[in-house]
Amino acid sequence: MKLKKLIPEEYISSPIDGMRKKQAINYITKTYKIYDKLKGFFNDEYWKPINEIIGTLQKNGIPISIEHTEYYKNNDGFPEGKIWQCEIPFTNQNHRDDKLYVRITAAGAGTVEDPLSRYDVTFVIN
Repeated sequence: MKLKKLIPEEYISSPIDGMRKKQAINYITKTYKIYDKLKGFFNDEYWKPINEIIGTLQKNGIPISIEHTEYYKNNDGFPEGKIWQCEIPFTNQNHRDDKLYVRITAAGAGTVEDPLSRYDVTFVIN
């Protein structure tokens, strides 16, 4: 992380400050093992893996904020999944304000009667 030395310490408020976008993305996904935490299916009612990832990032100084959430529905109007749109502001390698955009999708993989009784999660960051 040689780039951090270019930004005086008093301006660094996040571990990703001073990085290029690609470096920040790699740091977040690898340091906090995001994709490992999302393997398999989940069957809780509280979106546990999503809340754990967001909580872990916040606890470790990554300022992720949820900007919008929504359920998407099938033709009959029943929820089939949920989407979280998040932002992570940081100061890039050029000392400019920048953002990473995160989209987390929980897609129903349950029964026809209750698609969200089991779900799969994807995490996209750019």
